[in-house]
Amino acid sequence: MISIKFLEWHFQKQFLAELEQTYTGDTKYLFDGTYRLQDVISKNIEQYLHDQKILAYGMKLDVTVTTMQGFSLYPGVFQDQQTTNHFNNNSMAIASENFRLLNLGLLINAKVSIEHNSVISNTILIFYLLLSVLVLQFFYKSGLGKYKNDEMQKEMEIKRLFEVEKQSIKNLTKLEEHRGKLEKTRSELKSEKQKVIDAEDEMMDELISLENRIQENILLEKDQRHEISALKEKLDSYEKKKREEGKTQIKAIDLTEKRFSTLYKNLKLNNRAFSGYVNLPDDMKIKAEEIIHQLNSDPKQVSVKRKVFGKKNRETVFEVIFAYKGRLYFRNIHNSIEILAVGTKQTQSKDLLFLERL
Repeated sequence: MISIKFLEWHFQKQFLAELEQTYTGDTKYLFDGTYRLQDVISKNIEQYLHDQKILAYGMKLDVTVTTMQGFSLYPGVFQDQQTTNHFNNNSMAIASENFRLLNLGLLINAKVSIEHNSVISNTILIFYLLLSVLVLQFFYKSGLGKYKNDEMQKEMEIKRLFEVEKQSIKNLTKLEEHRGKLEKTRSELKSEKQKVIDAEDEMMDELISLENRIQENILLEKDQRHEISALKEKLDSYEKKKREEGKTQIKAIDLTEKRFSTLYKNLKLNNRAFSGYVNLPDDMKIKAEEIIHQLNSDPKQVSVKRKVFGKKNRETVFEVIFAYKGRLYFRNIHNSIEILAVGTKQTQSKDLLFLERL
């Protein structure tokens, strides 16, 4: 819709400029009474409309020519037959009438409109459809590449954990072998119980201690596996959420900047104003944009709460309150208005610090 409006504006400006150069033709034939002014204007405009091939593709051009007092010269108005015959038979009357109308001053107006379901409008629609498909295809390929990269990292992490498990099994096997040796030693010590009873007690204590350590190591290994798995899941979730929030924030700021630059051409908005506006709740965004609209159309309607800065060699910054907690700061610079920051009462201290550093 914006593209169609731009084309209508562009061609309207072009057609109007060309018509202003050609619609009256050579005034020589007007002042000598050869042709009536209305006939010359009608002929030149009809010929111009016939030469514009683009009008056949769904563009409509409405042209009107009037005097400064509102008398219509094109399209032609009805005249009685007596008046028409009088002018047809009297070149001096025609020349006099032409001179009178030219002295009144002529006003030409051209209005361009592009019809719906026409070649031009359908071409624009197909272009944007293809563009959106290309954008979606780009994001799909980008997302697929990230997904494959994440899967590869997961596989590498699983392999590493398998290696850790294998090493733990080897350690357990060694501990089992050591336990078997201790059992064999205990069996041999039984036969000499009377001789080495004190040594046997000591060995039993050591065996029990080793078994306890084996069990502790097994439990510790299980806990570590669960902890590693939980930390990995949290890390993946956090990174995903952070990427999504970052993309959403950047996209919202870009869309807001494009929309404001189109709607409010009399204003300049600082990047901080865009980011502050995007972070507002929906109800406060409506109030904030109402203030922005007033600054664009008629700044005198805006109620200023106070002047934040007014020091020497520095432009005065004005503070406006909206939605009770909302704050908007702007200044007049080079005969235009620049919106510096948009925020709330909670962000006021940061916004004022930003204004001090300008």
